Amino acid sequence: MNAKKHCKKVPRVLHVVPGFRSGGIESLLMSLYSCLDKKKLQFDFMVDTYEELPEFDEIRASGGRVFQMGRYLDSLVGYHCNLNKVFKKYGNEYVALHIHAIDRAFPVIWAARKYNISQKILHAHTDSLQGDRFVLIKAFIARVTVLLATDYWACSEAAGRFFFGRRACKVSKNTIQTERFAFNPNDGASVRELLGIKQNALVIGHTGRFTYQKNHAWIIKVFSELHRFRSDARLLLVGDGPLQPEIQDLVVELGLKKVVFFVGLKKDVAPYLSAMDVFLLPSHNEGFCISLLEAQANGLRSLAYDVIPDEVQVTSSIITCAADASVSEFVKSLLHLHQLGRADSASNIALIREAGCDSKLQADSLPALYNIKQL
Repeated sequence: MNAKKHCKKVPRVLHVVPGFRSGGIESLLMSLYSCLDKKKLQFDFMVDTYEELPEFDEIRASGGRVFQMGRYLDSLVGYHCNLNKVFKKYGNEYVALHIHAIDRAFPVIWAARKYNISQKILHAHTDSLQGDRFVLIKAFIARVTVLLATDYWACSEAAGRFFFGRRACKVSKNTIQTERFAFNPNDGASVRELLGIKQNALVIGHTGRFTYQKNHAWIIKVFSELHRFRSDARLLLVGDGPLQPEIQDLVVELGLKKVVFFVGLKKDVAPYLSAMDVFLLPSHNEGFCISLLEAQANGLRSLAYDVIPDEVQVTSSIITCAADASVSEFVKSLLHLHQLGRADSASNIALIREAGCDSKLQADSLPALYNIKQL
């Protein structure tokens, strides 16, 4: 008689993600997912959009599931019905429920409480809830949600303290696929040619969503002053977001339309990084800025506010300014960084890996982080 070989199911983790529009969290998860050994661990994703995105095809082709829930506030009853359907059918398959939007996590973690999910993880990706008219409501919901979780993760010590206080918190650094962001002079030259930017022009760059957090108005203000001294200076902005029209109006108002380039959302930002000379990131707050990791891997010298966490400063390519620094101080720093020239991309990549910020290394360690025994 032939005995059937007993095959254990691959452990699955359900990631609850806010939207899926190439923000930092989504980029991080897709980077990890592409490096993940799907024979040891599988991811499913719960998102608040009905829009079909290219990433969803990649996930499904790799054996993952995508649950498109819609926005909670659009239909409270419909959202809860969808949650119950998902957990009733698949809830007992998950070794962990991993939630990446703490202020919107309550309905999910409440619905999951009836199912045998041993780890209900809240993951802090920022150390602030500034810049939102609903900030007090979000803060209250986040505090209540924390009480329902079993585990706490954060991208930095500061983010963990902000959301979880003195609770034990696992710091899981944000990561990138380092080699993807290596400096490529040919790619950079091609981008400049495509945009009509001279090869010897000074290009200040930024990648990020047009939101309050990223402080694009200050970027424009600094660049406007810089352009007075360097008429060959150009500003390259990669990304989209709700405040983009407002920033575009500001650019027109300041007479900078011909020297500021809005290139939109890009799946592959590496060629655009290679087209830049200096990276500017004056964010009001950052949990752990993936775009700064990408810039460092590319060898870009970067200027940021001193709110960025120590964990992301893994090379000597970053300098910081105090929150009360003047426009002229920013301009002087940008010119100084340009004078220093690009850092060695390969050396920076080695330092990023050494700091534990490489996606492949992180993906290999995930089964242990989720307390999964080897199959």
